[in-house]
Amino acid sequence: MSETIEEQIARTDLQMVIELTEDEQDELAEAEMYVVGDVDLPTLMDCEGLSGKRAVEIYDAVNAFVERMLKT
Repeated sequence: MSETIEEQIARTDLQMVIELTEDEQDELAEAEMYVVGDVDLPTLMDCEGLSGKRAVEIYDAVNAFVERMLKT
């Protein structure tokens, strides 16, 4: 069965979308966020190792990526 573009995008590795430090990757993994489809702002904001600004940057980058990919 073929998957939709939305399903493919949802499984895209976060590191491919936004450059994350090792510490940021650890924080996101602890919150069980590994791929684009796992990212939500409330969970990002709850990550102790991320500043509120960085959480919003990651969230915005993921949304921009999804929008761009859905247009292609």
